[in-house]
Amino acid sequence: MILLGIAATAVLALCTAVRWFWERPDGRAEEHWNGRVALRSFYNRGAAFGMKWLRGGVLIALSCLVLLALPLLAIRQSRGFRLGAGLAMGGGLSNLLERILHGQVFDYVQFPRLPGKPGRLVFNLADFALALGGVLMVLFSGRRR
Repeated sequence: MILLGIAATAVLALCTAVRWFWERPDGRAEEHWNGRVALRSFYNRGAAFGMKWLRGGVLIALSCLVLLALPLLAIRQSRGFRLGAGLAMGGGLSNLLERILHGQVFDYVQFPRLPGKPGRLVFNLADFALALGGVLMVLFSGRRR
């Protein structure tokens, strides 16, 4: 459980620092790697992947339930699962705190050359931590301590 706590705290601190560094009032975009990655300011009031119908109190309540369940799910799981749960928990806490404090999540990474809707979506570091954590939990879900 210590690994879960360390991972969650590290992700939360890093997400907070990156938001502070990248948040720009002018919304100016920067492109890198020949336009494959764009850094731009975007405020998201909806849920993941542009789900605008899931917002406000319902989204906050669901986030709290999942964040409370993660440590319980990780108790007897492998180290890899606990690391994944910690990453997911840190990313989830970061996004939840932004929603509570600001009413929205600050996103700043876009991959504009991806085809279709994925190329229009904008992410933040917490989203990447959630995705990586989810992958690790799936990969290590069958293994016990």
